[in-house]
Amino acid sequence: MRRVCLTWTAVAAVLLSVPIASAVAEDGKLSVTADKWVAYLYSTGRPLVVRGGKEPVNVAAGSYRIRFMVSSVKDDQTATISGMLKGTTEIKAGQTTEIKTGGPIEASIEAKVEGKKVSFSMSAKDAGGNAVSIMATEKGKPIKPKVEVVKGDKVVYSSTLEYG
Repeated sequence: MRRVCLTWTAVAAVLLSVPIASAVAEDGKLSVTADKWVAYLYSTGRPLVVRGGKEPVNVAAGSYRIRFMVSSVKDDQTATISGMLKGTTEIKAGQTTEIKTGGPIEASIEAKVEGKKVSFSMSAKDAGGNAVSIMATEKGKPIKPKVEVVKGDKVVYSSTLEYG
């Protein structure tokens, strides 16, 4: 077995020969159209959690897949909307990237009839066209969907649905 002994002078010489500036990435800014938000940015490294409000937040430039959660307050009730952006989002150095999220929510409901049983499936998109996976109140319970059956211009049946 061969031992190698390095002096502090030798270690300092190796460290000084490595270009330190190449390891520093320039930041871009991320702006989300919500009063209060959390974004989970996934890249080749570990996930990055970014929290913000109305002002843009500094983020290392790069290409990210983004999962988001926004909170909005309306009529003294807080609602949380969560979803995922399609594809990747590029955050460029020295520039601000804006993500449009939140309301209004556009939902589509599909009804499936099997005998006397009717089941509904709903998909929702936010103001930016992003798929919404969760809509919940401040207490963490999902917002109950309301269904109206119409015939012409007249509502013939109305119900608030439960999950499960």
